[in-house]
Amino acid sequence: MFVRTLELGSAVGLWSVALRLAFVGLLMWAAISDLRARRIPNALTGTLLVLGLVGAGVSAASGAGVEALRTSGLALGLGCAIWMTLGFLGLVAFGDVKLFAAASAWLTPTAVVNASLWAGVVGGVLAVLWAMFARGAGFSLARLRRATRQSDILHQPLPAAGGRDARTPYGVSMVAVLLLEVARLWNVV
Repeated sequence: MFVRTLELGSAVGLWSVALRLAFVGLLMWAAISDLRARRIPNALTGTLLVLGLVGAGVSAASGAGVEALRTSGLALGLGCAIWMTLGFLGLVAFGDVKLFAAASAWLTPTAVVNASLWAGVVGGVLAVLWAMFARGAGFSLARLRRATRQSDILHQPLPAAGGRDARTPYGVSMVAVLLLEVARLWNVV
């Protein structure tokens, strides 16, 4: 994908570094916003999307050709398809859908599928842990047992207790998985 290698002596290399830092910063902003307010601002997701497409354009201009733009577009379309489906099924909020779709422009189609699968796993674990934090282990485990017989209960909002917001900050799990996936793509890990 774009910005795989850095040519630190060139303008393209500096753009690549700046875009990577912006990507990481925007994802961190998304995680903090989701934790604090259970909202991911549209300005954030819009900026993330635009910078992802700009990055693909910079990569294309540096010699990667139209393939970089095509890969970014395919990844974006795939991210939208996967996460909008989950949004329409009521499994994730549309702020989370927009976040993952916008970040998909930074990935390859394979990376979108990998990150989507891992976001589901990590998000499921986070949902259970967050419910235990918000309502206590006994209540949460009883609710999960009940959900094995009556799956629609998971679509009902979890009532808060003790002043804690019971809604799961699902964007946090997405951010963690996306950061790991781009680290792999950028050969950082």
